[in-house]
This record gives sequence, C-alpha cells and structure tokens, in this order.
Amino acid sequence: MKKVFTLLLVIFNGLLLSQNVYANTIVSEPQVQLATQLDYLSSGSNTYSQQLNIWEAEGLRSDIVFNETISPSDFSVYTDGRLTSDTHDYDDFNKKDVKDDSKVLTFDELAENPSLTFEILIEEEGLYALNFDYYSLTETINPVYMEILINDDIQYYEASQIIIDTVWTTPNEFGTDRYGNDVMPSANQSYQWLNTYIKDASRIQPEPLLFMFETGLNTVTFNLTDGLVMIGQIYIEPQVSYMTYETYVDSIGEEIVGNTQFLSVEAENPSLKNTVSIRYGTNKEPAVKPFGLMVNRLNIVDGGSYNKSGQTVYYDIDVEQTGWYEITIKALNSKTNSRVFRTLLIDGQTPFVEALNIPFEPSSKWKNVTLQSSEGENFKFYLEQGIHQIGLIASASPFLEIYETIGYVMQSI
Repeated sequence: MKKVFTLLLVIFNGLLLSQNVYANTIVSEPQVQLATQLDYLSSGSNTYSQQLNIWEAEGLRSDIVFNETISPSDFSVYTDGRLTSDTHDYDDFNKKDVKDDSKVLTFDELAENPSLTFEILIEEEGLYALNFDYYSLTETINPVYMEILINDDIQYYEASQIIIDTVWTTPNEFGTDRYGNDVMPSANQSYQWLNTYIKDASRIQPEPLLFMFETGLNTVTFNLTDGLVMIGQIYIEPQVSYMTYETYVDSIGEEIVGNTQFLSVEAENPSLKNTVSIRYGTNKEPAVKPFGLMVNRLNIVDGGSYNKSGQTVYYDIDVEQTGWYEITIKALNSKTNSRVFRTLLIDGQTPFVEALNIPFEPSSKWKNVTLQSSEGENFKFYLEQGIHQIGLIASASPFLEIYETIGYVMQSI
C-alpha cells in the first residue's frame, strides 16, 4: 500500500500575453511565459503538415512496429569528422538501447560541411520518427542547427531547419550590486549527453516529425549547418504514442492512499534551462519569496523572457520516500479570456497523454491548481526514492491550426 504525497510547484502568470511560471514553496513564486505569436516559416516547398496530409491520404502508416539502432560505427560516410573513443562517458548515459557505445562521432572545430550518412533497411514503407543521442560542444549561446535528408531529399521545409537544444545552468546563490540588489547570474553551458527526437524548429507540432522511408535500403543524412556536436546512437522508430492516465496508473500496480506530506522547489533555482534567454526577475508582492522591502530579490522566472513554445525549465526533486505524488501549481494567468498551456516532463518523459497540454485558465487571483483531468480527478504520479527531474515546456501546440491558417493566408498574399 502506497501513500500520496504532494509535490508542490508554484506557477504564476502576471504579464499580459505571457505566462509566468513559479516553482517554489506555497508562498514563493518564479515565472515562466508562453508565447502565442510564432514566426511563420514560408517556403516554396511543402510544410510538414501539408506533406503529412499527402502521405496519410496515400495510406502510409506511422504505427508500424519497427525499432532499429544505428551506432556510430554503422555510419557509412562522415565528412569533417572522425570516430573517437573519447566519448565523454557515453557508456554511462541512460540510452534507449545499446548496440555499440564504445565510440562516438565528433566533428572538427573548423569543419566547413560536417555531415554523416547511414543506411537503414526498412521492411515496410511508411512513416518513421528519428531520435538520437548527442553531446553539444558548441561554445556560443546559439543552439545546434542541422538539416535531415532521406535518400538525398529534404522531404519538407521543416526538415531543413532542425534545432537541437543545448542546456544551461545558473548558480542558485546570487551576487549583489552596490545597492544590495540581486544580480542576474551568468549562464554556463551544461556539457552532458542528451537524447532528442527530431522536432520542428518552432516547437508547434504536438509530436516529433515523421519521415517517409521506402521498402528496402534507405539513406539518412544529417548535415550540421551551425554549431558543434558529438553524435552517439541514432534510433528509428514508429511515431511516439502516449498511454492514457488510467493506463499509467494501472501499469504501476500500487494502491493509492492519501497523505499530507509535500516537497517544494524555488522557481528561480532551476537545475537546467534550454536557452540562456530565460531570465529571473523581481516581484514585490509580499507573498513572493525571498521578499525584499528595500532591495530587489530575484524571486521569479521572468515571463517576458520565457515566451516561446518549446522553452523549458527543469527542476530537480529529491524524493525521500517512494510513493504517489500530486503536483500542485500556484498560478495566476492574467492573459484575459485565454488559456495558456504547459507540457509536463518527469525524468525526460511525458507520463501520459493528458499531461501534453495542461491548461491554465485566466484568473485575477492566485490559485493553487492541482494537475487534474478534465473531469476534475487529481493526477497521481509515482516517484521512486531518489532524484527526479521535473520539466515544464511552454506549449503552443493547441494553436497549431490557427498558426498554420495564418501562414497559408500570408503565403497567398
């Protein structure tokens, strides 16, 4: 028999057209913002949605059972790069599958056209997702950019504009200026192995991008257009599918029993963020901690800097006792007449489909919002003892249809 604890995340929205997300104690807040205005990527080629509609009309499936792992030693061609056994502890990275992690592909710092190509034998023509392990070596604040070619073809516009995130840390203790005010600390890149699906640059698509593979031998090419990165294993899979909340609970197999204990985290102390542009700010409401009457204390995540779909903050939670936890978010969504959305990650994964786009209703007052279903049932999350990472992704996916309609209209002008 397991007990239910409360994992408290405080989220605040206090700026017009922005969502300020706070993760702290019940009386403290840090902020995060969701942008709903996205740049439309106009091009003469099909967009991903247009091409996906064509493929689906042709009867191509994205649920074909197929999983293949490509190790760096399987890369048939790579330019301006080399295989190396200096893997930066890749063998310790928690991979989806292990085929050969003794070597990784690294590119020369002065590489002009870094790329890699591998071949994959497909049993049934269809639509497949790609994800891979990587270690960013870029030394600028920009992410890594690449394009993906299947059989020497860029299948749609978004495949030419792939963005691979780097992650950043900031100190949890802040310096002060001559007047005693907290000063925003500099961000430092966190060099570590990560795994990512290939996604659209605007992070507007609700699922990873799909690519069409023919029956038989296919070639896949990654062209790096900016940034430096090491590549580990690459995985070819069917489209991601998410279980329902009911299935998630049943899969744990532990009885749920209530309890009043809770954990908390300060929002201005994320363990990681995926862009240096996310900044902390000061809120002078007494309920926001740490509070400074005569000086400014950094106590929020600035909503004006966290306003694009895909921007993410991560918090590490030290769970002392295995069990079921609820997640409560203290929220104030001041975006009049409009909901804002967040995608929840636990240890890098969205646990069930209902956590993909968690809505926050507009309100003039603070509310403690426990994550729940549309029927009002509080979600329970099973966490084992140890460190867990909670991520909150700004999500504009619910606005995809509006976004694309505006784009099509602009194209026709």
